[in-house]
Amino acid sequence: MKFTLDRDLLLSTYLPSSEIDAEARMIFNTIDKRKDFSELHYYEFINCFGEDGHLLEMERDGIVFTDAGKRHNNRVHYEANIFAFVQNLHALCDSFPFVTLRVLGPLEYSGKKGRMPLTKKQCGWNDVFFKSVEETHPQLTEFLGQIRRFGSEKTFLLLRGLVNQCKHQYLPRILNHRTSLHFDVIEYTDASGNQVRAENLDAEALMRKWHNRLLRRLFLLYVRLHRARLKQLSLTS
Repeated sequence: MKFTLDRDLLLSTYLPSSEIDAEARMIFNTIDKRKDFSELHYYEFINCFGEDGHLLEMERDGIVFTDAGKRHNNRVHYEANIFAFVQNLHALCDSFPFVTLRVLGPLEYSGKKGRMPLTKKQCGWNDVFFKSVEETHPQLTEFLGQIRRFGSEKTFLLLRGLVNQCKHQYLPRILNHRTSLHFDVIEYTDASGNQVRAENLDAEALMRKWHNRLLRRLFLLYVRLHRARLKQLSLTS
């Protein structure tokens, strides 16, 4: 399953011509690049993983393959593609709240000092973002429910936990069981705010879920953002 983006179509669909500035073009250009980077590393991982896990067996026998004149064992290849994929996919997911701010903004929420504008730095899958959408556009209940569900989805929370673990703590061990790969431990915060340690997760199965399901759901959110924008315009016209 591959996803394609038409940047110019996205820009014209989400924003009127008067609001398409250099920043808006960079935002959608970055989305396109992150999508391409994610796709590249996902399929490199699938190729590296090999049919029936044969490359994993080869690694146990000390066999390596050559890439651009540099020799790396197979572990370096599949680990590099796993971590590059999750980092780019997570960045792609994390850009959605900021895009929402550009498309539906300005967004505001009730703070200790009264009505406060949602800033770029506050944009994320957090309560302030959800509250800003809810209070600024109370009529967009369907869209609000959709983004809340995405932000609490286990596959997304696992992805976020893994990337934060890699960025702030350490790269988790990836266990090679000859014909399968497993994440030793992924630490993440679940939808209820509890700290969870998920152990011995099948890496290939999780990579496929992230690519085939989570990425698809993210792009469906862009469709729903467009619908929310149209509803917003119809109510203000």
